[in-house]
Amino acid sequence: VQLELEAGQPYDVLLKLRDDSLVLEDMPLANPNTTGYEGSVVVKGCNNWNGLNDKAALLDGVHGHTYFARPLLDWFMRYHELRHAAKSRRLPNPESYLAAVMAMNQVPVRQVGPDVFPFITGRLTAGLPGGAP
Repeated sequence: VQLELEAGQPYDVLLKLRDDSLVLEDMPLANPNTTGYEGSVVVKGCNNWNGLNDKAALLDGVHGHTYFARPLLDWFMRYHELRHAAKSRRLPNPESYLAAVMAMNQVPVRQVGPDVFPFITGRLTAGLPGGAP
């Protein structure tokens, strides 16, 4: 948000990736018809743990503050309202919490497959060859 204010120009699109993300193929960010991010937040539909997969996200710039800042702000300032608005009223993991924050702040979310969102996590699994100790 600060960089947007300093430049006097809002971002069109934001891409959030973890440091261990792997990009499997090109993804044309300039074409919202391909990715469907315009006016929404796009996340992968797999491993969502009854919420939103938080490993990567492609979002319309207008939702940047809500996606990146509201989870922390709502935790401290609107937690009871958030719990009341949550589907199950339980928020047992970060994925369900993020889904509740997006819903309460009326952010449209699209969960898509790897054909649209070609990112995976490159974390090595313990006990496998080449894996973490």
